[in-house]
Amino acid sequence: MLEKLAQVTPSENAGSISANRFDYQRSWALCELLRLAEHQSSFLMIFEHHDDVVVLDSEEGATCAVFTQVKTKKSKAKPHWTISDFTSSKGKSPSIAAKLYRSHREFGEGAESLVITSNAGLRVATSVEPKPETQEQITFDELALKDKEAVAKALRVPGEEFSDIEGLKKIKFHQCSLHIDKHESNAKGELLEFLESQFPGNSGNFKVTAAYSAITEDIRRRSQYERSAKSATELIEFKSIGRTRFLEMLSVVGTEKDTLKLWGEIISPTLIADHCNGIELTQLSRAWNAHHVARMSYDRRALSEVEAAVSSEIVTYLAGNEDVSSVLDLIKHVRNALCDDLKPGYSAEEIDGVTLYEVFVNDSLPQADTKPEKEE
Repeated sequence: MLEKLAQVTPSENAGSISANRFDYQRSWALCELLRLAEHQSSFLMIFEHHDDVVVLDSEEGATCAVFTQVKTKKSKAKPHWTISDFTSSKGKSPSIAAKLYRSHREFGEGAESLVITSNAGLRVATSVEPKPETQEQITFDELALKDKEAVAKALRVPGEEFSDIEGLKKIKFHQCSLHIDKHESNAKGELLEFLESQFPGNSGNFKVTAAYSAITEDIRRRSQYERSAKSATELIEFKSIGRTRFLEMLSVVGTEKDTLKLWGEIISPTLIADHCNGIELTQLSRAWNAHHVARMSYDRRALSEVEAAVSSEIVTYLAGNEDVSSVLDLIKHVRNALCDDLKPGYSAEEIDGVTLYEVFVNDSLPQADTKPEKEE
């Protein structure tokens, strides 16, 4: 299924997406990642490829996918959707339902569900309730006959007498719980709940805002990847987040207590013993925290490049200095050696953060050299 998603060229996006809707979409995607991580043993979420979000049933060997369009509505005069909203086209642009239904035509049985999700409900009559009411979730089968016919007609291929009933049965509508004006705080709340359930011994130490920013920025970059992915490998690397990667990102947040403890009990006392002044200590603390967040970052290849360069420079430094008496001197040496050599966009702070991580986490120095001596 993944190979087919890569091989079939996505239709051109007929309309621009507003900044507000895209922000909402990122929050929704994060919450969906949390839900999937809790309930599914494997998944792969792909961004802005054929539809707003496509979720495969597995990271490897996927057989089917759920295609989702994320829509927002903010109107006091008309606070709900109607079937006409989804089936009406604007100019040359296809309707919302038609865009979504293309995935059934392209992928057949591989398209398990076609979902429209929104902050607003859908006002329709149902097969059991003829009076229109606002529904939080409903399937095509549950619609009143009149609305079924309207949807079928809107999606019928010109020249065809009948619609594909199997494709129509895949259509679902779902109203999500994220408020249009409070989606960020809603999503942070769900993220905090998930972290507390996964890392119960670390409650109260999570940097939820930093984690939300890092993950949604990852989603943004994958959504806006400038090239059209032509292979499964490219889709995985640049356009998607799987369960494995997502849990790795969250584990960085989940171990925050250990990071704080390491700074307070080992790193800070070591730097102070090396006569690090207050300004330098504050700067290095900021670098340490920034690197902690960067480990959740989208561009792992660039970060790996810096990590490799720092590690190599530490080895070179140790080879020429048998008696390493100052971690602070090592940090300054690596910073000065690499600041001009690495590609633009990486600052001295980021190099310092990687150096601290290499020394105190990856044990690039002998253990005795990374701890301050206790006074007698």
